[in-house]
Amino acid sequence: MAIAMEPDNPIFYKDLKFSPMGFGPLLADAAQTKKELGPFVEVMQGNAISFWNKSTVSQNQGIGDAVSRLGNCQRFLMQNMIGGGLERCIYYLAPNAPCYSEKLDQFYVCSAADYVNALEKLSGQKNRPEWFLDRHIVAFLSVRDKSVIEPYLPDLASSEKYRQRQGLLKMLAAIQIREKIGALPGLTQWVSGMLDSLIDRYHDREKRKAIRNQLEKIKTQGNLEKIAMLFDSFEEVQKDIRSYSEMRQQYQMLKKEYFMLEQELNTNKNFGIGAGKHAAALVSGAISAIVVTIYLLYVMIRGGGGSVF
Repeated sequence: MAIAMEPDNPIFYKDLKFSPMGFGPLLADAAQTKKELGPFVEVMQGNAISFWNKSTVSQNQGIGDAVSRLGNCQRFLMQNMIGGGLERCIYYLAPNAPCYSEKLDQFYVCSAADYVNALEKLSGQKNRPEWFLDRHIVAFLSVRDKSVIEPYLPDLASSEKYRQRQGLLKMLAAIQIREKIGALPGLTQWVSGMLDSLIDRYHDREKRKAIRNQLEKIKTQGNLEKIAMLFDSFEEVQKDIRSYSEMRQQYQMLKKEYFMLEQELNTNKNFGIGAGKHAAALVSGAISAIVVTIYLLYVMIRGGGGSVF
C-alpha cells in the first residue's frame, strides 16, 4: 500500500528502510555487526522490490542493475552447497565488503592474497581454527575471485576428507603461485599436518612411507606447490589401485582354496592318503637310487673296476 501511494519513497519492511541500491551495503553492515538477517532474506525471497520497481517513477541504470542483482539472489538463496546461500548474497550485493568469516576476525581480508597471508599469520597462534574454510570464506572467494576456487569446489564440498584436503591444497597453491606470494613456512607446516587422509589413500606401505619422508623434507620450505605435487599424479593413484585389486583377487583365491581343503579334510578321512603314499614311494625310490649309486662307486673305487657281484 505504501509503495502504491508513494512509489518514489524507500521500501519499508519490518525494521528495514532502504532503496534497492542501498540494500547490499545495509545487508553487509548487518552481517558485520551480527544483526538478525531474517528480514533481509524475506525481502529477497518476496516481491516487494519487484513491485517497487514497477511502481516507481524514478528509473535509471543504477536502480535497474540493483533490482536485477537482487533478483539473482533469489537463486543464490536456494543453493545449499558452500559458495551459495545468504553468504553469497552478501558479497554479491556489497562488492566492497571484506570477508566476514569469524575465522578472520583479526584481519581485513579483501582478496585471495589477503586470505592466504592471514592464514600464514594464524598458523603460529595457539587458538588457530581447526579448518581453513567456512561458508563465508568460500562465498567471498567465489564472488571476488572465482578462478582460484571454482575448479576445486566439488572437492571442497565433498564429504570425503581426502578430497577436501586435496581441493584445499590445490586452491592455496594456486593463489600463492598467481599472486607471487613468498615462502609461507607456517602455513605449509599447518597444512602438512592435515594430509594423513591423502597419504593413507595409497595401499602400498612403501609408497606411504616415501611420501611421508618427502613431505617431512619440504614442509618447512613454505612452497605449497611442492606439497601439492606429491599428490598430483593420477597415474600413480591408478597404479596403486590396480596393484591392490590384483592382490585382493589373489588373496580371495587362496582363501577359497584354503576353505576347500579344510572342508575336504573334515569330511573325507582318506583325503590326501593316496597322494601321501605316492609321494612316499617317490621319496623312497629316490633314496634307494642314491644308496645304490654310492655303493657302486665305492666298490668300483676299491675293486679297481671289477665286478661288484
